[in-house]
Amino acid sequence: MRMTKSTSILLAEDDPDDCFIFQEALSEIPIATSLTIIHDGVELLHLLEYKESENWPSILFLDLNMPRLNGMECMEAISKNEKLQLLKVIILSTAFPPGVVDQLLQFGARQCIKKPGDFNTLVALINDALAITEENQEVIF
Repeated sequence: MRMTKSTSILLAEDDPDDCFIFQEALSEIPIATSLTIIHDGVELLHLLEYKESENWPSILFLDLNMPRLNGMECMEAISKNEKLQLLKVIILSTAFPPGVVDQLLQFGARQCIKKPGDFNTLVALINDALAITEENQEVIF
């Protein structure tokens, strides 16, 4: 019997509605996943710094606008930590101010995705993001 390893996903998102919609969209994707949700940047960095790298998520979806430490501050901290630089990070936001995307990509984000208003588009974006490779860096609007 062959076991399929599930894709471990970490969602750093402070908005409960966005968390719920993300969970619902993820349930539409035919990939075995496990989802952990945290609600601010301090909690995110604490979790990542104290977790063994073999237990890190396969991918981190990081909201740009969060309390305590925002997505940009988290990415800067991740970029300065040699171990954490290995994480695949996708940035989510309702808007990206000028210059922010370039900075996030320099800090190591794999993609910057504008949160869509349409559920099916969100499902497609998450599905596509799960298929990224380490070489890909993209902006999706």
